[in-house]
Amino acid sequence: DTDTDGKGDLCDPCPEYSNPGNLGCLTPIYDVASGKIAENEVVFLEDMVVTAVGGNGFFAQLNPASAGYSGGQFSGIWVYNGGADEQPPVGTQLNINASYQLYFGEPELADPELTVTGEGILIAPEIVNPGDVATAGSLSAAYTGVLIAVKDVVVENVTPDPAGQSTPTNEFAVTGGLLVDDYFYKLAPFPSTGDTISSITGVLKYSWNNTKLAPRSFDDIQLGPPVLDGFSQDMTYIFAGNEGPGLPPLFVLYSSPVEAETFISIESGAPDALMVEGGGVTLGTDEVTGEVILQGITAQEEPVTLTATSGTESVTTLVQVLSPTYLPEVLEIQPSSSAVTPEGVVEIKALFSGPIPPGGAVLEWTAESLGEASLNPPVTGGQIQVDEFSFETAFSITMSSEPTTVLVNVSLDESFATTEIEVTSLLAAGLVLSEVYYDEPGDDAGKEWVKLYNASPDSVDLSGYSLGWGGTSWTYGVLGLEGSVEPWSCVVIGGPGTSTDNGSPTFDFPVNLEPDLQNGGSTADGVALFALQAFEVTTNSLPVDTVLYGGTNQSGLKGSTGAPAEVNTPDVNSGWSLQRIGVDSWDVTENPSPETCPALEPPTETP
Repeated sequence: DTDTDGKGDLCDPCPEYSNPGNLGCLTPIYDVASGKIAENEVVFLEDMVVTAVGGNGFFAQLNPASAGYSGGQFSGIWVYNGGADEQPPVGTQLNINASYQLYFGEPELADPELTVTGEGILIAPEIVNPGDVATAGSLSAAYTGVLIAVKDVVVENVTPDPAGQSTPTNEFAVTGGLLVDDYFYKLAPFPSTGDTISSITGVLKYSWNNTKLAPRSFDDIQLGPPVLDGFSQDMTYIFAGNEGPGLPPLFVLYSSPVEAETFISIESGAPDALMVEGGGVTLGTDEVTGEVILQGITAQEEPVTLTATSGTESVTTLVQVLSPTYLPEVLEIQPSSSAVTPEGVVEIKALFSGPIPPGGAVLEWTAESLGEASLNPPVTGGQIQVDEFSFETAFSITMSSEPTTVLVNVSLDESFATTEIEVTSLLAAGLVLSEVYYDEPGDDAGKEWVKLYNASPDSVDLSGYSLGWGGTSWTYGVLGLEGSVEPWSCVVIGGPGTSTDNGSPTFDFPVNLEPDLQNGGSTADGVALFALQAFEVTTNSLPVDTVLYGGTNQSGLKGSTGAPAEVNTPDVNSGWSLQRIGVDSWDVTENPSPETCPALEPPTETP
């Protein structure tokens, strides 16, 4: 035992370095970050400085003043510290004893033991070429986990490929294809294509098979000089004889806050039909947007061009001046199709091609059964008063008491749209939510899970499904699924951590549910299952199944019919789960059972 650490030299991976107990061998960060060590190996790192802090961990990088420092490449790494009550602040120097892991391709240290050895140490970013560190760039792996900066870049794309993420991703791409991520900070106002940014500093992280630059705050982004950036709408409307901000409201935009009061002149291409109040907009110091007040004079068949000018910069938009007698068409009905249990309530939303005229309009609707079961009366309907200037309206219909298919028609003057609603007592057949564990004692991160049950005789391909969760919107968190689930079988999604409290699951789909599932309260939170891929899920998407827990559904989280979903259970104690006990029934239990399946008994005779 050369190093007198209680481990014989033949059994000690580092016989000349004392690492008693569970202490790892002293290892250069360069070997760890470059993957030269085995996964799950415990390592001990010295002189690591915190460069960025997230909700369940932090990035740390070797102090350039350390004796072992040999450059910025492979000098940083993500430290997953989900069980901590708080994270060490930026500038803290640490010695870290932890297990090396690869989390969906990103190197990380897990289960860390931290010893503070210094404070207030600020590391300067490495200046890099954006193309070199973009996805598949020659230095992308070398600088993952490292604080970097790119200079004088141009915004190339504000809607890059979501790569399986829910949209919008709040990311944008700059020169060289480098993605800029909102993991720590979302730039507001959001940039436009063509904007110049003097400097972006942040940590390069690996996520969804891409390397992304993650600025930590507004101070990490040095915008270029303010320039006239455009209008908020490509097209807006105003009715002849009306004055206002447009439908929808029209704003002129600058790329960054103006340094002094600035007047932007706005010229109408048809001043006899449309004018701008005051001839333009004045922005106050540090403002980036200004509302445009339109004056509709005479209706026009073609849109009128507005040109905003400030110095040598000009931008344009279109305004359609409408007659007060104009009536838009019905573009579509949402949902385009749906299923509901007998006597269920379906919310129908009608979307219009333009704004409803002054004074409002009347929408007519009918519903009739296409099956053997009939509505009472067989064809029912009504009228809906639609508010002036609105682009959509909604109403609810109670379905028949027997299974059938109901054809719903809505019309506005001569335009119409239809949708079919299936009334079925077998709504729960197929893939459903079965159990949800959302509140781990202490930190939830890495311990939450959702169990799905395939209540059908056929295998289900999960690649066409997604989970959504939240309290104000199902898009607070969205996760695309993969793999398959066999008939009358379950899959458990989440983790990847296990504990006695969370039932020690064996995860079929190990993934940290980020952001965490909401923990309930006076306003209900919930989890939803969508028969959509993650990038297809929007605030207008309808789930195929939901479970809500807590108080009341004050946010109007929608169920499968489009109407606000019912709350299924009260909030539960930490360490408890929600379990489905019937087609429409849920209960709470202090004994989570991720390994138990089926949650709903299959029929004695397979359909």
